[in-house]
Amino acid sequence: MNRVGEDSDNLSWSCNASRRVLVVDDDVQTAQDHACDLRTQGYEPIIAEGQGEALIADAKTKSRAYGCRVAIVDLALFGPGTDEAGLHLAKDLKPTACIIVTAYATIQLTNRANAHGSFVLEKGEDPDELLGRVKCAFEQFCPCNLQISGPGCDELRSKTLKDNPEASEEEIRCALVRLYRGESPSIAKVHLVTPDPPSTSQMSSSAPARAGVYIAEPIRADRVALQREVVKVAAAEKIKSEVSNYRQWIKGLLLPERCARIEDQGHSVTLWHIGAIRYTNIAREDRRLFRSWYPRASGEQVRRALEDLFNVTLRPLYKERGSVDVQSVYSYYVAHMFTPDFERRILDYCNQNSERFDAASLVGRALMLRNPVSWAYRHRLQSSFRSRWEAATHGDLHSGNIFVDQDCKTYVLDYERSGSGYILRDFAELETDIQLRLTPIPRDQLRLAYALDLALLAPVAGNDRLAPPDWDNLPDLSPRLRGELQKAFDAISTLRRLFCGLTGEPDELKQYYWALLMETLISLLRKYSDADASARNAARSRALLSAALIAERLAAWGGDWPPQDWPQPEALPARTEAILPVRVGEE
Repeated sequence: MNRVGEDSDNLSWSCNASRRVLVVDDDVQTAQDHACDLRTQGYEPIIAEGQGEALIADAKTKSRAYGCRVAIVDLALFGPGTDEAGLHLAKDLKPTACIIVTAYATIQLTNRANAHGSFVLEKGEDPDELLGRVKCAFEQFCPCNLQISGPGCDELRSKTLKDNPEASEEEIRCALVRLYRGESPSIAKVHLVTPDPPSTSQMSSSAPARAGVYIAEPIRADRVALQREVVKVAAAEKIKSEVSNYRQWIKGLLLPERCARIEDQGHSVTLWHIGAIRYTNIAREDRRLFRSWYPRASGEQVRRALEDLFNVTLRPLYKERGSVDVQSVYSYYVAHMFTPDFERRILDYCNQNSERFDAASLVGRALMLRNPVSWAYRHRLQSSFRSRWEAATHGDLHSGNIFVDQDCKTYVLDYERSGSGYILRDFAELETDIQLRLTPIPRDQLRLAYALDLALLAPVAGNDRLAPPDWDNLPDLSPRLRGELQKAFDAISTLRRLFCGLTGEPDELKQYYWALLMETLISLLRKYSDADASARNAARSRALLSAALIAERLAAWGGDWPPQDWPQPEALPARTEAILPVRVGEE
């Protein structure tokens, strides 16, 4: 632990707590009386309307729509009697804290209500007691004395609200506060930063790195900074899914020192629209995200890190692996994409673009290539193979979900997609990430991507190794770029060797290329609205070229590679003109 000095942040997230209280009572006059009392204390009552099931449905809708932190709920919602519909509703209104009002309070009822965080209050008590209970419920729900600050606040807010437009800044802050409210000694402040942003060359030359996690430094009231942690904020359903996946697939399987842990108590929160997770045991001072570690690492260090990732960190996931014949590669990707409209994007792209396109604007010479999106869709049945290798997988293995330390040991986080799945996807996603995001190819020198792809797609027999491009034949290639290209080639060659060793099928490259094609189409069809138009189009152009070359390789399987009428990389101009827009549908 260390003691921090005066806070120099000018970015802080002050409390702007909602004062909305949901009122649910089948007696209209009683509901109005509660509302009147609440208004006298500065609260904003939200009254559920209707009778019976309609009243219950309206209460659920309004609780979520208005983000009501507290609700006053009558126990009997179907007229005079002793039904406990209000108690059952309180369970469904979570995370809203409920105060159950009843004329039939018993010890048993109180215990059942307390079991899921509700409080029982006897009808007819002084209204001040009810208002006092409302005030207490607000303070317990989200303590206002915990400060969220730091340069990561703005990015987290903008990204979360963009991905979850129904959420609010208030809900995001509340989720973060609730992650730390139960700590002892209490936490006074959480300093939030973006972990290891991509290098300038990565941001300007390729697809923007995917954000989603942030470094949080909790600080006690006595100004002592505690161990840094990784925090993730996302849609509530995604957080629930990740916590479930961690417990089912990660906890007890991966080495605890090699994966981010999600503790059972208090380290995950789900509210109405968004949720948050605290990962422990991951954000050490000597660890960096792979995406920012990679540019400064040597080729040898990258090789060691990749071998450690698959041979040590993730190996327990793949231990119980087998080959199954249940689904084509294309169908697997369509079925397992988080974006539900992935296939619609594919069809839209097919409708907007011809079957072939001239790659002259990308590489500087006339070169007719297949439209990779149309080709993948029309030949999707050809992506069925004798077997597909399945096991427990990470499911979202890109450079923003891997930490690396100074000894090239690796650590993983983010289990939103973890579970039984396609082994090759873990390898193909990381290869695509290295190829399209980490290798800093300038946007006007896509001949370098062309040279790299031709070499990576070259036929190999058995355990033979790929031959790197002849960089000496490429004029005007700087030593720095040559080093980066060779590092990428060596890293991808290492991934290919590791995947072949895992499956025991060195001749399964055709299936692997299908996985690469689908991963590259994901990059092509993404919506890069956060990037400037030029960078966004450069990212798509890079993905389009790579996807087209993979499609050409699959279409001409068994033939010459590259085709004899294709230009050699050294025959292409060193630089091309401005890259033309790549149409992928609505922004």
